[in-house]
Amino acid sequence: AAQGADRVGLLSADERERYERLKVEDARRRFAVTRASLRTILGRYLNVSSADLEFVYKEHGKPELAPDHNSRDIRFNLSHSHERAVLAVGAGGELGVDIERLRDSVEFVKLAKRFFSPREAESLAGLSGDELKRQFFQIWTAKESYIKAIGTGLRLPLDQFDFEIGDKIPALHETRHDPREKDRWCFRQFEIEDDYLATLAMGKPERTIRFCRES
Repeated sequence: AAQGADRVGLLSADERERYERLKVEDARRRFAVTRASLRTILGRYLNVSSADLEFVYKEHGKPELAPDHNSRDIRFNLSHSHERAVLAVGAGGELGVDIERLRDSVEFVKLAKRFFSPREAESLAGLSGDELKRQFFQIWTAKESYIKAIGTGLRLPLDQFDFEIGDKIPALHETRHDPREKDRWCFRQFEIEDDYLATLAMGKPERTIRFCRES
């Protein structure tokens, strides 16, 4: 990832304050790079200067573009993990994205029993090795992308909905918090290099997905 100091000038006053409050240098760098990249990319979509963008925050902290600065009804969601970040951008519908590094230092079955639905935890209990790791992160990123899309954060317990995990196309199996939710969303999962996995949640009908890589 690029150094963050040269990106600070692209941040707003409140973003610079958040940058200065961070004490760990890696965290400061990642924050500056991701927020500056967010501004630059959204500015391209709206054909405005990145400095002119303003954000507002919904009830549970999900950011969105201020209506007066969003002529195309652009929606976005950002996620980062270690040295990688992913930004999802769309028009006219909510979306959420989550990226995770496929690390081994996780007690997969124990965490699944604690946070996932009983159905999901049971599906993982019989797995081991790389298969267990991959399916755990398939479920984890799908769940995170969904709660980010609906904007509730962890106020919605992760065991209140569960996923069917296929090859690369997860689907909601049941949404106990609201049965109607199951049929409102579609999901796509993507491998980012060899050791990162990302899941995108978007409202139906599914839209065309285009990938761009920023250096």
